[in-house]
Amino acid sequence: MGIKYITWLNGAEATVEIVSQDGQSVVARIEDEQGTREVAFDRATGRMGAFHVLGLDGEAWSGRVTDTGKGEQMVRLGDYRVPVGVVSERDAWMGEGGMSQDDGAVTVAMPGLVVKLLVAEGDEVEAGQPVLIVEAMKMENEVKAGRAGVVQKFHVAEGDSVEADAILAEIGDA
Repeated sequence: MGIKYITWLNGAEATVEIVSQDGQSVVARIEDEQGTREVAFDRATGRMGAFHVLGLDGEAWSGRVTDTGKGEQMVRLGDYRVPVGVVSERDAWMGEGGMSQDDGAVTVAMPGLVVKLLVAEGDEVEAGQPVLIVEAMKMENEVKAGRAGVVQKFHVAEGDSVEADAILAEIGDA
């Protein structure tokens, strides 16, 4: 198994696993609502952010990736412009969100133990700011806010055990 990423393409979630890579190309397995498929990406030379995609069915595309500066990238394929957000599987598990779709619920995908609250109710937080620490599988992990706002309520206290997908805190508008 390779490195996995959770991506959002036009608001739809997909898992991308890096199967193999070398200096010039990457083979990725993409899993989404359309099924599972593998594609090979070849980096074009001379243009930063340029790439070529070769599907296993032989279909090929060329495109370009640019950073929008808002925690997401814009992928350009011909006349198509598609916003794409990417986080590692671990960061997604720890509460990193997908492209401003966050409803303010702070959760984790595995059970654990709340070690420390890093902010208090009423505090303003930024997207990606750590709000608490959860120990899971003998590792302490920062759980981050998926959006900017004000901590409305904690549903846990230090020392509490938490279940997978339980709401640990709520972040609302400032």
